[in-house]
Amino acid sequence: MENQDGGQSWVPFLSNPGPTNIPDRVLRAMDRGAIDFTAAQFKAIAEECFAGLKRVFKTDQTILSYTASGHGAWEAALVNLFSPGDKVLVVESGYFSLNWGMRAEAFGLEVETLPNDWRSAVSAAKLESRLREDREHALKAVLVVHNETSTGVLNDIATLRRAIDASNHPALFLVDVISSLGSMDFRMDEWGVDVVVAGSQKGLMLPTGMAFTGVSTRAIAASAEAKLPRVYWDWRRLLGEASQAYWNGTAPVHFFYGLQEALRMIEEEGLDNIFARHHRLAEATRRAVRVWRQNDGPRSSRSTRGPSPTRSQPFSYPRVTTPTRSGSSASTSSTYRSAAGSTGSRATSSASAISAI
Repeated sequence: MENQDGGQSWVPFLSNPGPTNIPDRVLRAMDRGAIDFTAAQFKAIAEECFAGLKRVFKTDQTILSYTASGHGAWEAALVNLFSPGDKVLVVESGYFSLNWGMRAEAFGLEVETLPNDWRSAVSAAKLESRLREDREHALKAVLVVHNETSTGVLNDIATLRRAIDASNHPALFLVDVISSLGSMDFRMDEWGVDVVVAGSQKGLMLPTGMAFTGVSTRAIAASAEAKLPRVYWDWRRLLGEASQAYWNGTAPVHFFYGLQEALRMIEEEGLDNIFARHHRLAEATRRAVRVWRQNDGPRSSRSTRGPSPTRSQPFSYPRVTTPTRSGSSASTSSTYRSAAGSTGSRATSSASAISAI
């Protein structure tokens, strides 16, 4: 295909964590005229999309969507569930886990971090121990990133759910699946997740700009008591009976075109086949990196390599101005700390390491 200058056109192949490459089928599906988002034609497309999303989330519960990046879904979860001064526990696994916590602080929540190095999945026993210590149940929720984009650490959500249950703690369980949904196994209902935070630009193969929250009945009940201000993100509006139910404002029709096609592609290949494909490619990359002697790479909850470096001090959040119950401002201070790393070597060649997969 020629471009306007008479040369060959090309599409760059992205090799970053996200946004990921958009399949031609999805791009072509979005290359259509707009339709009335209040009409039956669009309603049928939206209903097909939400039904497909439930199969990907593996849930029978409510899924809501917004015109936003995944950060918007973070914010939606916070403002719909909590009141100023509520305390939440953020499970540390990298930059994005801590950034979610900073957002919570900006809304006047008290944020505690369960410290963890950036090369290992969090210990379920450590989470259970901290929740058992909270005899007054001051912690209203546990916030976890399933697959941490910045570090590659994969947390075992099912095991963490069992730790919460073993502690007999009533905290809500919030999980960010922005870089895992549609790429690795996730089961909202089976794993007892109350709120799932997701985005369009990774496993769902869409452009950046559409965000989702899977919401349990328990979370919907909690939202009725929440006091943080909310308008655009308000679940009560999204769950309403008006013509714009499932959406606040104008629905992004072209995203739904693309989502419809992406979900059809997912179902054609099958989730289990998709997970196997991602695992195979990820393992090939990890083996190549280890052979190239850069470092030992991040570890998932299933890794068996030796101990990792840990922080000399717990993380504390940067100085932010937050609203208080009285409406005045308060500041909290902290410093960022980066994770330590180590180097290693392998005697095998990259070719033999990858061919063994």
